[in-house]
Amino acid sequence: PKRRKKKMASSLVLLCLLGVATLTLANNMDTVMPKYTPMSKCPAGCMNWTDTGVNTTMQWNSQTVMMSAGNACAMPAKADRGQNYQPWCVCEATKTPVTCAAPMSIPEQINIQLAAPDTVVASFVTFEVAKPTGPPVAQLRLENASGFSNNITGVSHWYQTSHTGELSRNYTMHFVRFTQLEARTKYCYRVKSGVSVDSAFSDEFCFRAPYGYDSEAGVTRIAIYGDMGNTEFNNQGNLGADCAAGKIDAILHMGDHCYNMGDNDDYRGDSYMNAFSNAAIASCPWMPVIGNHESTKCPGDEVDLSTHERYLNQTWGASYGQLPTTSSSALGHLLTRGSLLAAGVHGSKPSGTSQWYSVDLGLIHLVGLDLDPGTPPAVPPVFSGEQQAWLEQDLAAADANRDNVPWIIVTSHFPLYNAHFEGNLDASASWYIGNEAEHFATSGHDFVALKEGENWTVGDILKSSISNLEPLLQKYAVDVYDAGHVHSYDTTWPMCNGTICNNIKSYYNPQGPIHITEGNGGVPGVKGVNTIKNCTTAYGRKCGTGGAYGRFTAYNATVLSYEHVENPTGNVSDAWSIVKSKPGRGW
Repeated sequence: PKRRKKKMASSLVLLCLLGVATLTLANNMDTVMPKYTPMSKCPAGCMNWTDTGVNTTMQWNSQTVMMSAGNACAMPAKADRGQNYQPWCVCEATKTPVTCAAPMSIPEQINIQLAAPDTVVASFVTFEVAKPTGPPVAQLRLENASGFSNNITGVSHWYQTSHTGELSRNYTMHFVRFTQLEARTKYCYRVKSGVSVDSAFSDEFCFRAPYGYDSEAGVTRIAIYGDMGNTEFNNQGNLGADCAAGKIDAILHMGDHCYNMGDNDDYRGDSYMNAFSNAAIASCPWMPVIGNHESTKCPGDEVDLSTHERYLNQTWGASYGQLPTTSSSALGHLLTRGSLLAAGVHGSKPSGTSQWYSVDLGLIHLVGLDLDPGTPPAVPPVFSGEQQAWLEQDLAAADANRDNVPWIIVTSHFPLYNAHFEGNLDASASWYIGNEAEHFATSGHDFVALKEGENWTVGDILKSSISNLEPLLQKYAVDVYDAGHVHSYDTTWPMCNGTICNNIKSYYNPQGPIHITEGNGGVPGVKGVNTIKNCTTAYGRKCGTGGAYGRFTAYNATVLSYEHVENPTGNVSDAWSIVKSKPGRGW
């Protein structure tokens, strides 16, 4: 289609489908949910938030949003993490907090998942009495068009949680694909359930379409980080503001979403997705990567099956968007319990699953991997089998396409090099990869000695990961490997087989990948204080603490820049660039 020159909006009002919130400079956002109703007996309804007392009103990030909320159910940004498992209000009759329930058949948790340079998938949830008999419907228009005139249908999946007895709940998860989008063009959309022709549409949201390498003004901008929950000093407000201002065009989340999606009978996942939708991802395409908090494979994970299944269900949009236009046969294959691989065909080398996959955006080829090692009795082959074979094919195709998409960034949840590993290589691997250690790690990571009966260490895990993955990174000249898990910021000099390439501390014509850990998008309990300093490891460059995220900017085929942005202030505390003397692979 013909490319259109458009002036990018300098701001964007984010309307929550169930309420309204305003952007703040940084951090978590207040989310107002007026269509939710108190779950317990509350005959006189909820109190007006302004009348609830200073201890409650100070839990709001924005007093303006609080005053406009009236007596609606909400999730104030500064509320206790446990309290924000669900929207809540203060009961007028008892003057005590009560949780609120979702309305039936009303779209929520709306998000736009990046699938291809000209394709996104609108994903959303409704709660229904019975399975919808019709497909979900979306309407899409150009921002400057006068109204909606077309219906686009998608697919739905009836998802039953794995909790037992009365705790079990059902969701209808919907996916509608928007294809052949004009690059960088502003579109607006709304969605509804297929339960009946009279189903209510959501509020309207707007987003900028993704783009390929041949679009105008070829600069490519993405935000990237791992490890973010629905907590006060997260980066959701920053991401929404950055996308609205054109500082980023997409968001890549490198695993550990929500802490945990399946907690509290999945209400935790609901609150997180509603808050994130409201702040950013209903209006900014995103690419989710799996972490140990979404996987049941790690020893000590304490992740129930519902969290793992919930993640694969809710992030299926990228895979659906990559299927042939006439096919949705991989839906049941992916969403069936225990089925973690699919065989859809799209683009160069598709994976067919949100567990690992790749997407091209402008000048960057983005890869998301699953390096969760699982629970074997001995040292596991962390990266092997079908995923390893797929990545070899994917990187070979990406490397051959560098004339068009010159930069390759590989991500997973787990880092290969990090300053926190020094002195801890003999520590317990099960503790390191599990969830329990993170209860105490609002910055960095916690390590303990091997426990009785354990026979593999942090060093074993790293050796297995590096021995299987690093040769592919070198073979196909991957420019950057980025990860989370360790709740800090860490950058290395270009790495070749465990040491600095040719002992040259420079990003000019690097001869190996630069390794980044950007692992504190806003973990539960993180404080609003950041630090940055030189790393003490031989291969390390800069190390930092506190909630933050990264911004990649690919200006052309020879310059890729990175900014480390602090959540509390939005300040850039570290910035650097990879510069190549000529386009193409670096070595």
